Amino acid sequence: FFEGTDPSDPSQAARNIRVAISDPAKIAAADNNDGGVTNNINALKLAGLQTENTLQGGASYQSAYARLVSQVGNKTRELEVTSKAQESMLNQTDQALQSLSGVNLEEEAANLLRYQQMFQASSKVIEIGNSLFDSLLRI
Repeated sequence: FFEGTDPSDPSQAARNIRVAISDPAKIAAADNNDGGVTNNINALKLAGLQTENTLQGGASYQSAYARLVSQVGNKTRELEVTSKAQESMLNQTDQALQSLSGVNLEEEAANLLRYQQMFQASSKVIEIGNSLFDSLLRI
């Protein structure tokens, strides 16, 4: 692990990694001890690090990555389940609040339409009564 990272937190392991070589010709893939220029021994050793237990706790890069992916997947699923449970609780709370307050929005909308129709009918009755009274006065 690099300086400034928490060794118990694998998600912080690569936080301070920087690119040191951008020219592929400068990568030492061959082992010069044997005088070989094209033997790729260093590249093969690097590839072997994938499964060697070189990390703390005797873990390989492959197993550490698998563990990290598993943790992320498990946490994601846990949060999905928690989110659904919280949503269900919110719906239940809303229903309980509506049942306590006695306010049902659909019923209130239906009553509003009914009262509007009653108001229009009453105004029509008053209009007819006014018209009859005017007619009686003219006679």
